[in-house]
This record gives sequence, structure tokens and C-alpha cells, in this order.
Amino acid sequence: MLLQRGIVSDNDEYLFPVDEEFTREDLRSFINYHRTNYEEQYKDKLREYKGQTKAFDDEIAQNMQDNNHLIVNFPKNLVDTLNGYFIGIPPTIKVDDQDKDKVLQAWIRNNSFVDKLAEVSKQSSIYGKAFMLAYNNENSELKTAVLSPDQSFMIYDDTINKKPIAFVTYGKNAKNEITGTAYYSNRADSFTYIDDIRITDSKLLVFKGKVPAVEFFDNEERMGVFDPVITLIHAYDKAFSAKLDDIDYFAHAYLFLKNFDLTEEEQLNIKQNRLIVTKNASEEYDVDAKFLEKPDADGNQENILNRLTTMIYQISMIANISDDVFGSSTSGTALAYKMQSMSNLAVNKERKFTQNLREMFSVLGVQLPYGEPMDITFRFTRNIPNNVAEEAETAKNLIGITSLETALSTLSVVSDPKAEITRIQEEQNEQTRNAVNNNPATDYGFNNSTTSEQGE
Repeated sequence: MLLQRGIVSDNDEYLFPVDEEFTREDLRSFINYHRTNYEEQYKDKLREYKGQTKAFDDEIAQNMQDNNHLIVNFPKNLVDTLNGYFIGIPPTIKVDDQDKDKVLQAWIRNNSFVDKLAEVSKQSSIYGKAFMLAYNNENSELKTAVLSPDQSFMIYDDTINKKPIAFVTYGKNAKNEITGTAYYSNRADSFTYIDDIRITDSKLLVFKGKVPAVEFFDNEERMGVFDPVITLIHAYDKAFSAKLDDIDYFAHAYLFLKNFDLTEEEQLNIKQNRLIVTKNASEEYDVDAKFLEKPDADGNQENILNRLTTMIYQISMIANISDDVFGSSTSGTALAYKMQSMSNLAVNKERKFTQNLREMFSVLGVQLPYGEPMDITFRFTRNIPNNVAEEAETAKNLIGITSLETALSTLSVVSDPKAEITRIQEEQNEQTRNAVNNNPATDYGFNNSTTSEQGE
């Protein structure tokens, strides 16, 4: 999509010519495009995640004979299942240098960075992308914040590297005016937008040539977890609601009386006492009493609900962990096969997040003395039930074939194989020292280096 001077790619990337100067008019153009094309779309995705399906509400309003509107919150289930599997166990972020690692770990704890990483992962799965912003608070402490894309966007240059030019976040104040901030590589401009962009304040930034924000995404297409199956989810809600409508219909079925002449009092008596007495019981009158019923489609409804459930999990590639087949998995290998599709999603998400995190720490590294971004290692551990006995047997069989570090890496209870090897060595050294100290032979000075000289 072409703007006045910018471009929006098919993957929702905002691009601007690298050899042009970015002006307030360009900022206004991008904000207008975002508000018109994406702001409401992202808010709809959040409503889907919360179980507030606007599209279905509109359809129900047009068809008043449908009384029930049930929402089976598949979007939240899909997002939370994937992110619980991907980042339910906090990832390990560290550098080899112990002194620098202490600085890094202290900052991660003080900034609750792991929690913010979990939030940006969840938002990325909901919206298709999310943003993390670095800033200095009033005490000049380095902090980060997670921002959703409904009122934020990143602008890149149009080169193959797609270097960030500006990060824009905006909202409305009490006067219903659009206000926001545009972050550049050297400054942050606060603005108001009524008829035109007006810069109200400008602050210098100390991130040395880097826009202090990074876009996180699960895939290059910026697709959320439930985007490919949203029509199936709406169809399930509609079919499930129709099933309850049928149940309500049968609970309030109409009573058909043929050739009855009843007063209101007699009708009330039938309803209260559940007894019908015919006045015209003779061959002359064809007397009949029955409930009006519509055709029963329970079998068809159950089939379509089961089919939709299967398709939702299959197409979204998320494992249905409440399914009975997971309870029958007796080994880690069998469980791994059942979760293979979700594992593929998590592997791709891990690659993207490792790249995004390295970009984030490239920004943070200007003020955080932990070394170079390439020195940081990121380790994500899948949150799955583990058969420790089976893993221990595998690790035992690998010893002597592979390195001890590789063998220990197969154990889910070992988060850091190198540190575990160090602890093993320390325990062995301690046992050796204890054995020497408790050996009676030490009382006779057999371990004294001067014993042989004294004997001579």
C-alpha cells in the first residue's frame, strides 16, 4: 500500500525511503493510515482473546430469533497453550563472563524482564506482533515497557536491512485529542495531533544511534495464533449456540390441542395439574393433544462440533492437551509426536525471538555494561511433562559416547550442563578431601612430604 511517501508492505511493515528526510507530514500520514486500517483490527483481536466476539454480536442482533450467544473461548486457549509451552519455564539469559553476568542478572531481576518477555510473547501471539520500548525513568534507571500494536508502530527504511527510523506510540487525552511520542535514534518528540502534528516537547536520547524499541513477532507474516482459524471459531460458536437454542425450544415446546374449547381457567388448570380432560370425546370429534416438535438434528450438530474442534487445533497447529489421547501417552517419545506441530511453531517463534532479543540487548547495551550482544546466550526450555527416569537412562547410555555436557543436556532437571559439571567436580573433590582427612593413615604422617627425608 502506497502512502504519500511511505509504503506499507504485505507483512504490515511500515517503510520509508532511506534517502528522504522524515517530516511531521510523513508522521501524520503514517498515523492516519494506522488509525484507519489497523487500530480497530487489533482491538477486534483483543476482543476475540477476551471472549467478546463483536462479529457474532452483530449477526445475533440482525437475527432476533436466535436467543443464545455462547462463546467458546478458543483464541485464549490457543494463545495461552502455546505460550505456556514456549515460555512457561523462564528462559535463561546469560553471558560467560561471571562479573558481567552478575550485572546482567541483577538488571533482569530488578526490571522484571522475564515477566515482560512473557507478556510480549503473549501479545505477539494475539496480534501477530508487539513492541518493547527501552527508556530511562525519573531516577535515570534503564527500564523496558511492552506496548501493543493497536496504537503503536515501527517505521523502517526501505533497504534490505530495514533499519528502524522511528517508533511511534499514540493515544487520546481527556480532551479527546490525539497525543503521542515519536522515538528516533537521537531524540523523542512528544506531539499532539488535532488538525496537524504539533511538537510539544523534544528530549535527547542516549541510545547512541539506535531507535530505543524493537518489534517482536512470531513469523514474518505477522499472523497471530488464531488468525488462520478465526472463521472456524465463529462457526463453532454459532453451531454451539444453535444447539442450545434447540434445547430451549424443546423445553418451551408449544402444546397443540385439537377440538378443545377451553376457558382461560381451564387452560391454567392443565398447565398446573398437567391433566387434560376432553369435553368432546366422541366419534363426532377428532380430539388430539400433543406438543409441536421440530426435527431433531442433534447427531448432525455433534458431528459438526467435533469436526470443527479437530480442525481448529489441527490448522492452528496447537496441541489439544485436554484430549483423551494425551492421557494415553506412556512415554516421552509418544508425547513428543503428539506435540510435534506445536513444537514446530515454538521452534520458529524461538528463532524470531532470539533475533528480536539480540536487537533489544543491542539497544540496552549502550547503558547496560554486560558486553557485546553476541556474547549473550538465550535458552528457551519447553514446558512439557518429562519422564525423568527415561531421560536418566538416556543420559546414562550417552556417557562414554558423547561428552558429559551433551549427556547432561538431555536431562530436563539440568538447566545448565556446564554449571552442573562444575558442581559434580566440586562434589568429587569434596569427597576426596573427606576421604583423605578421615583416613587413619594420616595419623602416622604418611601424607607428609618430609617423611622419606626423616627416615633417611
